[in-house]
Amino acid sequence: MKDDDLLRRSQELLDKLFRNSPAAIALVRLGDGVLLDLNDAYERMFGWQRREAIGQSAEALRVWANAGDRARFLELMAAKGRVADFESQARRRNGEIFDSLVSSEAIEVAGERIVLVIVLDISARKRAERALSASEERFGKMFREAPETMTLVRAADATYLDVNREFEKQTGFARQEVVGRTSFDLGLWHVPQEREAMLRRLHESGRLSNLEFVLRRRDGALRGVQLNCVTIEVAGEACWLFILRDITERKRAEAALRESEQRFRVLSELSADFYWEQDEQLRFVERVGHTWERHSYPAADVIGKTRWELSALNMSEEDWQRHRADLEARREFRNLEVERPLPSGGTRWISTSGRPIFDAEGRFRGYRGVGSDVTERKRAERALRESEQRFRALVDLSSDWYWATDAEHRFTFREGEILRRMGIPPEADYGIRRWEMGFLNMDEQAWARHRAALDRRAEFRDLLLERRSPDGRVHWATISGRPQYDAEGHFVGYHGTGRDVTRQVLAEQHLRQLNEALEQKVAARTADLDAANRELEAFSYSVSHDLRAPLRQIDGFLRLLSKEIPQPGEKAAHYLDTITSAAQRMSQLIEDLLGFSRIGRAELKKRDVDLSALARLVAKELATGAPERRVEWRITEGLAAHADAGLMRVVLENLLGNAWKYTRRKPRATIEFARTPAGEFMVRDDGAGFDPKFAKSLFQPFRRLHAAQEFEGSGVGLATVRRILERHGGSVRAEGAVDAGATFHFTLPPA
Repeated sequence: MKDDDLLRRSQELLDKLFRNSPAAIALVRLGDGVLLDLNDAYERMFGWQRREAIGQSAEALRVWANAGDRARFLELMAAKGRVADFESQARRRNGEIFDSLVSSEAIEVAGERIVLVIVLDISARKRAERALSASEERFGKMFREAPETMTLVRAADATYLDVNREFEKQTGFARQEVVGRTSFDLGLWHVPQEREAMLRRLHESGRLSNLEFVLRRRDGALRGVQLNCVTIEVAGEACWLFILRDITERKRAEAALRESEQRFRVLSELSADFYWEQDEQLRFVERVGHTWERHSYPAADVIGKTRWELSALNMSEEDWQRHRADLEARREFRNLEVERPLPSGGTRWISTSGRPIFDAEGRFRGYRGVGSDVTERKRAERALRESEQRFRALVDLSSDWYWATDAEHRFTFREGEILRRMGIPPEADYGIRRWEMGFLNMDEQAWARHRAALDRRAEFRDLLLERRSPDGRVHWATISGRPQYDAEGHFVGYHGTGRDVTRQVLAEQHLRQLNEALEQKVAARTADLDAANRELEAFSYSVSHDLRAPLRQIDGFLRLLSKEIPQPGEKAAHYLDTITSAAQRMSQLIEDLLGFSRIGRAELKKRDVDLSALARLVAKELATGAPERRVEWRITEGLAAHADAGLMRVVLENLLGNAWKYTRRKPRATIEFARTPAGEFMVRDDGAGFDPKFAKSLFQPFRRLHAAQEFEGSGVGLATVRRILERHGGSVRAEGAVDAGATFHFTLPPA
């Protein structure tokens, strides 16, 4: 009976634990996954009432948000019979998805296999983990990109774990060179003993504030540094987070400030400031201080006198009366400036301020005040005025003007005599922006580009603007500007200059008009040239037809005459030969003349031409016509050009033909086609040559240096060569000497 009571009490206890557990617990039949029971926490977690859920499967209730999670969970249960701390996403009755941690174990109850499932809502933990991850990511990014130099050091051995980019810039060491080493290894401490003292303090207190030391960069440069450090824990290990601030400029500024303060103290002691007092009668009764007056005006010369009894160059009687009226009204006065002559010569300016004195009963007792020597300031002001006058005179006499705009690009100043001559008052546009002034040549896109440049604070030059002045005249100007910044680096506007370029623009417009007129004249001349070419072509046809007909008749009658006189006498035969030779020369001359005229009209058909092969072909043809001659041909291989192949053949036929012709009297001749080191093509022979003073006339039509009885020819060949090469954009020249051969150099432009 006692055992039964214990069992019953144990079951009651288990039931209470099941019902009241804060974790969601469910009993699931292993065979079909049907819910047999669930506790209150399960109802609260998933939103399903117990009566609704019992008899339903987890799949029917859609408590698994991810089918893959459910499949892996069932695989683990099938393999091991239990699952511990399985993270997945679950779905509440209202469709809300949340992070869960599932544990389960198969048990046997009354002979039936049942799975005990415990579910914990870990959404808060996961959010915290994600927040921690985001925080760590933000910290890492902040660490890397921080504008301050930051390092992370292991406290145990003072080795670097990480450094940021600013550290690399500050020290000159790359991150991979630093990690795993100490600042001692890198030689960063100019005084290593200071490092040891720093480490001792850090081990004692765990933090440092504003420790200053001298850091040595990788390049040996020394920089003043202020160091701060706190101890943090990273992955369970104590680490030091250092922040280093470069204070080199601050230390320099502090040193400069100390020097300035020292100079100020010295200046104060040696300055011309002084203290003075006057009585009820406004007479000086006291004057103390380090002042030039003590030497220039002894106290005996000042005490007992009023201010207007002392010499003053800039004060009239009316000025003194106004000052005395202020004193009699017992009014405070400030910065009364008086120019006083010195007994030794020259003057000094004194600025005086005073306040009336009253006794306990309110009776006026005089004045008390201070004075300062402002001579240098007055001189600077006078120099500034003179400089401004010179500047304005320069601007007024210049063709340019000066302008200024504020941070909103509104005009605040503009000065220049040229503006007035243009009929534009300088102050007329104060307070407005450039694009609000109605320039004629600027559209929205042009202004947008200009404003973009201003927004970038970019300097600009020679912005061309067209404007109509109030009197109706149109003016052109170029303006240039540069951004201005105050002492704190804040943008305050633009300063710049303007220049009247109306004459220049009008001249350019006139030049364009002249160019257009010239182009029209060129077109007309081209048309005239075309007409002349057509006329020349007609003339060539006439020459070809009309001159050849008589020559053919002469030739025909000569043939008839030869038949009529089968055996002419010596003199008659000579006459017949002379007439025949003259007719043949005339026919050849006509052919050459027509060929020369056609060269200028033929269309160029350029392509890559093997000049070496072309020269060999011409040489072969020449040799075939006189096989008895002994000529050595020296033709360099690989000579090529981008030109008209047909016309290049004409060039080589003339040049090589001339060389062949003028070497025929030599028993053994040499003709060469090559290229000079200067890049020119060259045809050279060792024949008759020519007088060099006639070199230029060689290329004129019908100009021959040899008689027809010596060497045949019409005098057109070299003129044809020059015309072909010039049409290609090249040139030709000749060198030679009598009986020493000739060399013809020619050029062709590259492809």
